[in-house]
Order: sequence, then C-alpha cells, then structure tokens
Amino acid sequence: MSSFTTTRETVKLLCKSIVTRLENKKMVVFLPQKRTEIVDEVFSMLTPVVLSEEDLRDLTLNKMKSKSDQLNEAGASEHQQYRTAKSMLKEPMTENELHGLYFQESLKSVSDRVNKYLMKSKNIEDVFGSDEEIGLAVVDIIKRFNPKDLH
Repeated sequence: MSSFTTTRETVKLLCKSIVTRLENKKMVVFLPQKRTEIVDEVFSMLTPVVLSEEDLRDLTLNKMKSKSDQLNEAGASEHQQYRTAKSMLKEPMTENELHGLYFQESLKSVSDRVNKYLMKSKNIEDVFGSDEEIGLAVVDIIKRFNPKDLH
C-alpha cells in the first residue's frame, strides 16, 4: 500500500474534473466566471456520499472518542483501538471504494445526483444530452479519475 492518502481536496478535484469534462464534452454550458461556484455546489452535494481516507480517519477518531470508556475497559492499545474502529467503519464501504474514495451510494446514484443538479442549477446555462448519456458520462469520469495521477 502506498503512502498516498485521499483528502477532502481530492473529492473537490473529482468534482472539478466532472464539471470540466462535461463542459469539454459539450454536455453543459455555463459562464466561465461561474465555474468555481458550480464546482463548490457539486462538492457540497457530493461530500456526504463520497468520503476520502481523511474523512474515514476523522470518523474513526470520533467513533473512538464516543466509545473510549468501552475500549479502555477492553485493555486494547490506542493503535489497536484505532485499527479496530477503522476496520469496522471501512468494512461496509470496501465494495464501493475506488482509488481511495469511498462511495456511500452506487456510482449511478452519484451520477443521478449530478444530473439533477445540472438540470436545476441557476448557474448552468444549458444541458445537452439525455439523462442516460450524462449519467454514463459522469460514471465514466468517476471511474477514470485517479487521484494518484494528480500528484
């Protein structure tokens, strides 16, 4: 395993990649000065369903704090406690892990969220392509996104 760790910034870069690639594929049109706002809105929408390793670490530490009395009674070291708590949190997510990002929903559900956003956002001038075409494009962008390529 490498020392590379995904962070919230990695999730933001994924959102930027989705917006940029949809624009490059001529599937969405927006004013250039709206790009940052659009990326921020997509990031806010996806943050609850796309977790980074940093998010997972924070969740693990919070879980440990809330269970500290029970864990201390068990006599486990802090390192053992952390590993156990992290593996318990991570276990249900491993089938939806991709390049160090943990998806709380299927990629199709994530792409549906993006699609709904594009259709409703006041910052998007126009959307071209069917829901299915855009959905497939978003899933493809997510699958091809590799944070290791960014460093």
